[in-house]
Amino acid sequence: MIILAITLYKGFIPEFMKPDRTPRDLVLPLKVADAKKPIVVETGDIQGAFSQLLENIQKHHGSLIRRRTIDTCMEVRLKIEEEREKPFFKDLNQLGKLELPKEGYKDGEGNIVILLKKSP
Repeated sequence: MIILAITLYKGFIPEFMKPDRTPRDLVLPLKVADAKKPIVVETGDIQGAFSQLLENIQKHHGSLIRRRTIDTCMEVRLKIEEEREKPFFKDLNQLGKLELPKEGYKDGEGNIVILLKKSP
């Protein structure tokens, strides 16, 4: 009786009750959420700069929160203790041309937001 009930139930589910299984593209907003003035690093090699950035994050005992590609740049969010921020920022100069605002480079969760951009 259980098998019959399951067979009948699966065979008679109306279309509006069936789960939608069509894949959808993930659309990310093109703005950098919550960071008014992210840190911008212009570099000739975004992937190389990202690798160096990962090394710097580890060196300063930080953690990578998220990275994503937006158009022609890469957005990186990371967490570093406040007392380690200044030495970390000094090491960012190795990555390329650095635009470091005095404030506004953190998102609403306190993560540092860095944009790696391809230099012209």
